[in-house]
Amino acid sequence: MSAYGGPRNGYIDNYSIQEVDLETGELLFFWDAFDHVDPSDSMAPISSVVNHIWDCFHINSVEEGPDNTLLISMRDMWAIYLIDKVTGDIIWQLGGKQSDFTFDPNATFSWQHDARFRPGNRISLFDNACCATSDTPPAGPARGLILTLNYKNMSVAAEQTYYHDPLLYVSHRGNLQKLPNGNQLVGWGEQPYVSEFKYAGNTEKVLP
Repeated sequence: MSAYGGPRNGYIDNYSIQEVDLETGELLFFWDAFDHVDPSDSMAPISSVVNHIWDCFHINSVEEGPDNTLLISMRDMWAIYLIDKVTGDIIWQLGGKQSDFTFDPNATFSWQHDARFRPGNRISLFDNACCATSDTPPAGPARGLILTLNYKNMSVAAEQTYYHDPLLYVSHRGNLQKLPNGNQLVGWGEQPYVSEFKYAGNTEKVLP
């Protein structure tokens, strides 16, 4: 990892995505993070290396979308990627050092999990806002987040937010999902809570 400021005898924890035909075992699709994403864009510092292994990508969710696309969350890049399954190319990157979008106030996220497609140019995710290492302070409280993507001016706005009351700080895991009744369910990762919200959600400011 000397090219990235790490030890010569260090290793990068690479990630891949595969689609396999369950009946035949045929490999239908293979995507390698190291072939498409520069490790130097990682938000996980070299100092976070454990046992000579640098987890610079940390893919933690993937969802198939329309028109042969994949929505991929990379926690340690602070970024979500839309991938073309035919070519393997990155169509766009949301967040991180090479973001193709600019962010409206309250729309930024970090160390996220569970990126999912929503109707109408929207995506949802669980915004951990924590943490690079075990002794790194969180950037803010965790929240469920629904974002609206504007492809005309390549900007992103926060449509709905979901905060626990009282506020929680969540270093890892977590999810946000839509329930059949239209409400939103948030699992608070390492924290032992699950919350159901009306779609309108809440904001950090209204909480005590």
